[in-house]
Amino acid sequence: LNKKYLKKINSKQLKNLKKIFISYNWIKIPESSKPVLTFTGRYLLDNINTIGVIASYRKMLSNITFLLEEDPKKFFLKNYGSENHIDRKLNIESSSDQHNKYFNEILNIIELIFKRKNKPKYIMDIGCGDGLLLKKIYKKLESLLLSNELKKIKMIGVDLNNTSIQKAKKNLFKIPTIFIKNNIDEPEQIFRKLKKNKIDSNLILHVRSFIDHERHIKIWYKKAYHERDIINLKDPDVDGVDENGKNIETQIINKSLDEFYMRWVKYIGKFGLINLEVFKQSLSDMKKNLDLNEGAHFDFIQTFSGQNLCKAEMQLYCMAKNSLLPKIIKTYPTTTKFKRILLGYFVKEKFSI
Repeated sequence: LNKKYLKKINSKQLKNLKKIFISYNWIKIPESSKPVLTFTGRYLLDNINTIGVIASYRKMLSNITFLLEEDPKKFFLKNYGSENHIDRKLNIESSSDQHNKYFNEILNIIELIFKRKNKPKYIMDIGCGDGLLLKKIYKKLESLLLSNELKKIKMIGVDLNNTSIQKAKKNLFKIPTIFIKNNIDEPEQIFRKLKKNKIDSNLILHVRSFIDHERHIKIWYKKAYHERDIINLKDPDVDGVDENGKNIETQIINKSLDEFYMRWVKYIGKFGLINLEVFKQSLSDMKKNLDLNEGAHFDFIQTFSGQNLCKAEMQLYCMAKNSLLPKIIKTYPTTTKFKRILLGYFVKEKFSI
């Protein structure tokens, strides 16, 4: 155990901690000996940061009564760019640890792309967070490319959060990176800035991880939906909560995703998009697999913090309707029948549904 943190705990607190750890079989205390971590205890401590994602929403969860009964706008009010509902620093660090195994799968796709004769010149992570995904990708490229090829590669990190940008700059120190502070809902502004840097959008490989569901709910092209029968279907499993605490219906959430890709597709070039995303499950699947599934509390936190998840079928439909076809698809968890995470490599192709 970390001695630095143990020094902050008084003897009574330490005694109570020992009782808890023993009761859950996280430690054993042999006669006349110091506590020893069990296999379960070691696993827990080695993976403790994955729990941090939930802990980062502590302020929101502890104020759930206020959110349900009062004006939620007052709680989610941002002061000087800071967020009241979430510990963003903890969320960034914990998310990176939690997503690490998926990031390694992304590296396998990166390897396939960079083994081709024609290679991207830029890799852009939209919603780059702490920049660790871009750092992993660059380190992978170091092992794949010759030094003269690597010199041609630049990373692009886009994020709206100041804490994320500063953390990413630190993690990507000495790696050639362009940083852009911008919202994922504004591709026009992002690429206007890239154009000023004389960056050809057709030479960019797009990478995203768990960011599409953080888009804002805003419909731009209302006339586009009269032929999209699937989008217009009501799904009792998919609902959202707006900034006034009111229900957002399925159709609006689905349409906003379709609109999101309508605006983004014009900026996705010949090297396509690697997209990692989490999705809503059906309530029946969630109920059948409560012992294997974190879906209930995850969906609760996402919905109440203004994030809007769709089902995987809807994501694939909206992307396909906007000429983005999957060349590679991987689904998770790998050990269960139900799936709620999808990793895909998508390229632009003209076709009709």
